[in-house]
Amino acid sequence: MDRPALILTGKIGIGKTTACRKTVEKAAGRGLSAGGILTPPIVDDGKKTGFYAEDLRTGKRWVLGTRDTGAGIEGPVYGIYRFSIDGFKKAYGTLKTAVVERCDLIVLDEIGPLEIVHKKGFFRILGPLFDQEDAYLLLVVRPSLVEDVTKMLGERKTEVFTADIQTRDRMPDTIAAALES
Repeated sequence: MDRPALILTGKIGIGKTTACRKTVEKAAGRGLSAGGILTPPIVDDGKKTGFYAEDLRTGKRWVLGTRDTGAGIEGPVYGIYRFSIDGFKKAYGTLKTAVVERCDLIVLDEIGPLEIVHKKGFFRILGPLFDQEDAYLLLVVRPSLVEDVTKMLGERKTEVFTADIQTRDRMPDTIAAALES
């Protein structure tokens, strides 16, 4: 069927995860099934201290990255965050389930330097995920890495959506319009 990959990009904190969540709701309203991973922030006392991985199908959450480098979080460090190897294993399972269950829309929030520069994090699932041409892919990608991810997608049709302060509120409608268009 060759459905396109939809790349959502924009500055940190602009609302990309929220836009993905609302796009999934709109897709469901159109009869499309969705699965994959969102990465909402962990906020303590009004301060972002990390982020969860959230299974779109079940709503279950687990820690994916945190500023807390104490016991229980083992994995790569990038910037101020330590990433959980176990958290990524659960996320791989969630993404594989979305593929096996042949979801119409598979979401991966987000592809960043950990994946593209350091070949860690979600990197090992990108190839198999990108091969799912029967599913729309909604990929959150750091602005500086959009070109790299587009190249990795090869010949697959790709549409890029940039969220900013003016467009973020209408972004779910804009992306949803690309589904089945």
